[in-house]
Amino acid sequence: MIDTIVLMLRDSEFSIVAHDKFSPSTIGLFRPPYYTLGGRGNISCYQNPTREELKKGIYKPRLTVTKRIGKGGYSVALKMEFSAPKLLFGNNFDELEELQRVSMTKNT
Repeated sequence: MIDTIVLMLRDSEFSIVAHDKFSPSTIGLFRPPYYTLGGRGNISCYQNPTREELKKGIYKPRLTVTKRIGKGGYSVALKMEFSAPKLLFGNNFDELEELQRVSMTKNT
């Protein structure tokens, strides 16, 4: 059964429209004055469903934007985590099944 999906995108693969929906705001990751990175060399900004949304049955993916420093300089990534059955069916009871591809090859 497939349940939780995690997608990772590099900064060139996404853009943030509403920086203030993250905590802390993601604006300091992209524009000055930049956030200072912690002792581990990174900082993360989160956007999770609120308690009110959860009470109303509104399901949203959890989003995390992280800025790191590494050998090649700074990198920013977006991590999206969500329950595929909950997103598609509104519950975790209906299961998704992995589709298997059948490849046709010529025997020569």
